[in-house]
Amino acid sequence: MKTTVGRRSKERHGLCVFFALTAGVLTVPLVTVSVVGQDKKGAEIRVESRQNGGRVSLTIGDSLVITLPAQPGTGYGWRVADVSSRIVQLQSNIFQQGDGLPSGYENQILTFFARETGKGVLTLNYSGPGDTAAPGVTPFQLSVTVD
Repeated sequence: MKTTVGRRSKERHGLCVFFALTAGVLTVPLVTVSVVGQDKKGAEIRVESRQNGGRVSLTIGDSLVITLPAQPGTGYGWRVADVSSRIVQLQSNIFQQGDGLPSGYENQILTFFARETGKGVLTLNYSGPGDTAAPGVTPFQLSVTVD
């Protein structure tokens, strides 16, 4: 199912950044999409794992924040495989504490900045050292339009 994310203002949310070693098997939980805050820099559009294969519309100056489950202690994480750097550019790639359990998951948060108008597909692969693809994990793809 294709989903279009609209723009609307909501309150800002803070991030608690925490790096930890974890191990185990990756599963992808169902999560939600939200749009957070709008100011002089543009809106912050939030997308999570269940939006895989969806669509998002941005305006120049908006931030696209993608949150996906990861286990960085295993050496695996989400990496940009394909993106039109002309329309969006990676700004940050951080990890946020997850469930707090040993071998538990963390959230990998990739933030992109909408640079100029255009359309493209953003593809993220879950891979490990040497860009080894994680078995059984589907790449995350999002159709991006910047107006």
